[in-house]
Amino acid sequence: MSNSSPLKNERPHQSNSLLDELTNSLGSRILTRPVQFTAFWSAIALPFFYIPLIAGETVFGVGMELLPLLFVANVVALVVGHGHKQ
Repeated sequence: MSNSSPLKNERPHQSNSLLDELTNSLGSRILTRPVQFTAFWSAIALPFFYIPLIAGETVFGVGMELLPLLFVANVVALVVGHGHKQ
């Protein structure tokens, strides 16, 4: 028996899948970097809005009913922006 592969086109197929993988990862990086950047900095900035809401102040005419929504938005921003600059 020989040690050669029964598939003659095995190598070009691998390079095509590598090219597809590279293209997909480049496309996903182009799309995910701005989203992660925005989410990262939103996760940093959103807690500054907690202080006026908790103190009873209103932000843009909205009071304490905004606090749970702000908390959820902060958690989502933390999760989405976690991979920024890693």
